[in-house]
Amino acid sequence: MSVLAALAVGLLFSAGVTAIAWGFRPPLPRLDREVAAVLGGPASAAATPWQRWREQLAAATPTSVLPDLTLLGRTPEDFVVSRLLWAASAVIAVTAAAGLLAVPGPLLPAAAAAGAAAGWILAIRWVHDQARARRRTLGLALAAWTQMASLMIRAGIKDEQAMRRAATAGDHWSFRLLSAAMDRAVANQTELWVGLEDLGNETDVTEIRQLAAELRLTETAGGSPADALLARAESLRQDELANQLSAAKAAKLKQDIVLASLGIVLVLYVIYPTVRTLLDSQI
Repeated sequence: MSVLAALAVGLLFSAGVTAIAWGFRPPLPRLDREVAAVLGGPASAAATPWQRWREQLAAATPTSVLPDLTLLGRTPEDFVVSRLLWAASAVIAVTAAAGLLAVPGPLLPAAAAAGAAAGWILAIRWVHDQARARRRTLGLALAAWTQMASLMIRAGIKDEQAMRRAATAGDHWSFRLLSAAMDRAVANQTELWVGLEDLGNETDVTEIRQLAAELRLTETAGGSPADALLARAESLRQDELANQLSAAKAAKLKQDIVLASLGIVLVLYVIYPTVRTLLDSQI
């Protein structure tokens, strides 16, 4: 099969996958139906095929990905569509590579299937990597927020007011996430640490769960949360410093390995001709 034929097969397959994903997209809601659903209550809003399909996608999404999606602000439906696009892109790449390498035609379906499976799995890895970077950013923002809130409390501002005001002081997504969690706690008439605990469980951020546990313990003991916030801020800074030192040591180790490998190659490059000359002279 020629390269053009292989590319055509890959493009047709990816176009079909994209068309399927596009066909399952949620339709634009009509205004009259939205008004009727609001006036008639939940019972008047019939379940559409898209809603049923959305529930199936949410049920089929791996549980290990759900905290990452929550942290990234994405839904399971968006994640499945992105996995389809990853699979289609992988099929195009694998098909093009198979065409360039003159792979026999009967093997192309197997190569396309392998590429689709690889793209389907790599989408999960990509989400995990993005969420890992966001968790680190959130940890740094949490250190700044706890430091600011503790200073406000020691300045005479009430505990809850200081914590909420410190969260609204920044316009970064991490501060908005913390502020939204505490706003939900206030709307539900619960303590702020309950909202933070829910946020930590939803996003799988250990630092937030630990802070919520410390604030709950402080409230139970009748103490001020300023000390707990300062201790958590110091702990987060120490953890970040340890992570940076560990990353620097790992980078230095890689550099040393590369330099040692280059040194061995250079030594062999110098020694081998000399040994070869000595052996030839003895012969």
